[in-house]
Amino acid sequence: MSAKRKAGLAAALITGMLAACSDPAGPPAGYTGPDEVGRVVMSFGVDPLRFRRDAWALDSARIDGDTLRLRVTHGGGCARHGYALIAWNGWLESNPVQVGLLLAHDARGDACRALLSPELRFDLEPLRAAWLADYHGEHGTLVLRFSDPVNPAGPPLGTLTWSF
Repeated sequence: MSAKRKAGLAAALITGMLAACSDPAGPPAGYTGPDEVGRVVMSFGVDPLRFRRDAWALDSARIDGDTLRLRVTHGGGCARHGYALIAWNGWLESNPVQVGLLLAHDARGDACRALLSPELRFDLEPLRAAWLADYHGEHGTLVLRFSDPVNPAGPPLGTLTWSF
């Protein structure tokens, strides 16, 4: 095989490998990417197991105004992952009121081994609007419980208190 042909085959192979490890399409339908601001999805009474729950670990959580910022870690690197924040189990009556949140993660079958740590942002306004409608208050405090829908009675994966 000529050197020119070998170089052409090598270039085609590299191009194919790069194409396999990049996903120019946006996040999966219904999900947001790490470079976008998603909105909390109010799904009280909906089976949370219907959402994708690919593995992730919560590194940090904070609230800036009405924006929840989550830093998560998971494997990947060859596909564009999607995320959705689901309020799924209704109001948990306590003082302050609590609500269960599920971070749905769709890795799109990404089996690559890079360690990714995106910062995800979610607008909490739908959660505030639902609380205000149900409790008829002007201001409130909620405990956000990041929970595992497989074991909802178990300890939360993390909690955060939000006053608005």
